[in-house]
Amino acid sequence: MKNNVVLISFSVIMLLLTNCNLASPAPVTTADPGLVPPSQKTESSSSSPLPPTEFSTSTPMQQPNHILSPDNANSIVEIVRWSGHTDRVTSIAFSPDDMLLASASLDKTVKLWDVAAGQVLRTLSGHTGGVKKVVFSPDSKILVSVSGDNSIKLWDVASGQELRTLRANHPDDINSYGVLDIAFSADGRIMASLAETVSSSTNNFFFYVDLWDVASGAQFRTWSDDWIYGLAFSPDGKMLALGIGKNVILSDVSSGLEIRTFNGHTDFVHNIVFSQDGKTLISGSKDATVKIWEVASGQEIRSLDNSEGWGVLSMALSLNGKLLASAYDDGTVRLWDVAGGREIRALRGNGYTDPVWSVAFSPDANIFASAWGDGSIRLWGVQP
Repeated sequence: MKNNVVLISFSVIMLLLTNCNLASPAPVTTADPGLVPPSQKTESSSSSPLPPTEFSTSTPMQQPNHILSPDNANSIVEIVRWSGHTDRVTSIAFSPDDMLLASASLDKTVKLWDVAAGQVLRTLSGHTGGVKKVVFSPDSKILVSVSGDNSIKLWDVASGQELRTLRANHPDDINSYGVLDIAFSADGRIMASLAETVSSSTNNFFFYVDLWDVASGAQFRTWSDDWIYGLAFSPDGKMLALGIGKNVILSDVSSGLEIRTFNGHTDFVHNIVFSQDGKTLISGSKDATVKIWEVASGQEIRSLDNSEGWGVLSMALSLNGKLLASAYDDGTVRLWDVAGGREIRALRGNGYTDPVWSVAFSPDANIFASAWGDGSIRLWGVQP
């Protein structure tokens, strides 16, 4: 296993060496075997695309104390870079309690990072295929991962123990290419999963969205269509938005009936997020546009266009709803002022052109994280 290290730019070395009054992480039963003691630091390979300076993962991270907003987006700097997975990082998620960050990878593992300490608390192994998505339950107690092995795994965050493995019941002639996405309802009682499948008799592709009762593990509703990418629960948990083809379809969770359609993209919709108040919905598409919609009417409020014309791979909205991050397959992350509808900043990761597969804001909006095609996780904040 490769050593898990924290990589930082020289410009913030002195900041990271400053004593921070951070709470110590809760003790864990098993430390990640890839952690590097300070006495065993080595020089990184010159062939690595990451910066050559290594630091022990026990070095605490100097956390920014400024809330990310459109007013200070031009002051955002990369404050730390983590390397621990041996393949592409496909998904990252902050825990709602602001303590942890989870990362999923095609290396078939999930890692839990202590954000303040900058170290891997544990590595979760058990999937036999690449992990496509991770998400925390609203109370931060459960982590869910989905994989190309067609499984949904629920993990106890405190212990790292696997709680349950779920597999969807689909028609007999359907062969699954794996589960692509997962989402929790706001109360943590329901999950929605998205699986890509192919018919063994017709070779036609189908996408299935399944609803699960978290307490019992029962699958209780299924939608299917030719092309579904992206899903999101409304903040009140009553509606589920699905990216079906070039449209966003809003459905009632209790009845399964369609409420309305948001129509305006010219290519597949890959990502959907709701504002915290549930009044607006934001969709990102392969057509390189991000559209903001009024939920009540289904009307488009504005379109945020990427002039360079690359498709949207991931989106994240800050908790206060002011700042939107959209990630593209050209290796850029674009930050948008939601209210003004203007692009504020493009982050390009030291010139790398690897796709950015996932982006996330910490709940306190002090940190922004991005997962890059080179296998690194980069954390950004406003320089103190």
